[in-house]
Amino acid sequence: MGASEGSNIMSFPTISESGANALPGTMTDVFIRPTGEKYQTLGGIMDASWSLSDYFKADSRKRNKTHNASEFKASFKMKQASDIELELLATLQNGANNFLLRCPDAGAIPSDLTATAGWVLVTSSQVDAKCKVDYSGDATENAFIEVTLHGTVLNSVKDACLMAAIHDDEFETGSGGTFKTLGTYTGAKNGGTPANANMVPCGITKVELAYTGGGNQDLTRISNFKLTADFVGKPDSIGRQCVTSVDFNCEYDWDQTDSATLLDVDDMVPEDVDVTVTTLAGVTFAFSNVTGIDTDVNAPTDISAPRVIHFKHTGTVAKGSFAGIVS
Repeated sequence: MGASEGSNIMSFPTISESGANALPGTMTDVFIRPTGEKYQTLGGIMDASWSLSDYFKADSRKRNKTHNASEFKASFKMKQASDIELELLATLQNGANNFLLRCPDAGAIPSDLTATAGWVLVTSSQVDAKCKVDYSGDATENAFIEVTLHGTVLNSVKDACLMAAIHDDEFETGSGGTFKTLGTYTGAKNGGTPANANMVPCGITKVELAYTGGGNQDLTRISNFKLTADFVGKPDSIGRQCVTSVDFNCEYDWDQTDSATLLDVDDMVPEDVDVTVTTLAGVTFAFSNVTGIDTDVNAPTDISAPRVIHFKHTGTVAKGSFAGIVS
């Protein structure tokens, strides 16, 4: 290769290596921006991570070559999971929201539109959200809503994703917003700070069982409780999850296994049942002929543990019906 030809080759991007450039992972806050609104906090979060990974295919020489698009993935758990948050989940997953992630090294929100370090922005044209509600465990556990974001970012707009252009006028101050109930707003242009009041424990006070339309039986001596509501659907051609329905799974052990109760086990599994779960925090899940029921009578090997009847309820509803189940 001649000198003149070689001089046209671009240099590899300049990379400055120093301890100051080793920055922490995770994200500390997530903001949502519905169409026509401003950024609003999604409340307190935990177990948060994100990634932006090149799509690639090997060429005929088996060299890995990107085709100039990247997979975006983020996941976090919303610590606020009261009925207020649960009733907003269909809107959170409606395909019309932008999401802004604040990293630990985030710069201050600027007063003019400026690309700002530590802020990651993905739009509704790039990603969509999928949620899973989890009330499994006892009162020592935090009920949560697991949120995953997934989709595709073109490399031509990767810079705008990794260093978002933001303006303080784009952040909710409390005058409105679909999700403003999740935050505390003081008029500051910061999109709100998480409100602690709706961070609720797991644990339940009772399960009510009834033949659909009939009288109910209260079960209160419950252990090993699990309840999940998993929003499901199919991804589109760029990986955005298009949620259409909600899969429920509820199971628990009941320790009332006297002879009279055992003789009623065969009558506990009719085709149509109503199941109502009341949590320690007062959130109610009312499955009115939404789930089925099956039982498993089992006795452990250790005499110090009780014999139990294990109940399980599963079923599915359309996404838009979820808000009518929780209260």
